[in-house]
Amino acid sequence: MIAGFDKFFHLITNWDIYVSPLFMQLTHIPARETTYLWAPLELAVGLMVALKPRIGSFAATLMLAAVTFNSLITPGHLHLAMLDFCLCMDAVILSILSRKYE
Repeated sequence: MIAGFDKFFHLITNWDIYVSPLFMQLTHIPARETTYLWAPLELAVGLMVALKPRIGSFAATLMLAAVTFNSLITPGHLHLAMLDFCLCMDAVILSILSRKYE
């Protein structure tokens, strides 16, 4: 959720560099606006994970899969794609555990 808040302020990093040029070319949405659109989604998913882990873990899996794909198609971000993929798998594990211990 911290990263979601920071997408509005760019204090931790310049989030615009993480938006794939291919995405911007296909959607015609500039990187800055993309981060402003993505931030509320991240915040909502973070709240869902905290309040309703069963639903939130599924939403986090989908969101992190999209982030992984974006990192894969962004030149020079393969290392981030691997990190995002690991986070995506963590969300899958959370989903499994939230069903088991409900």
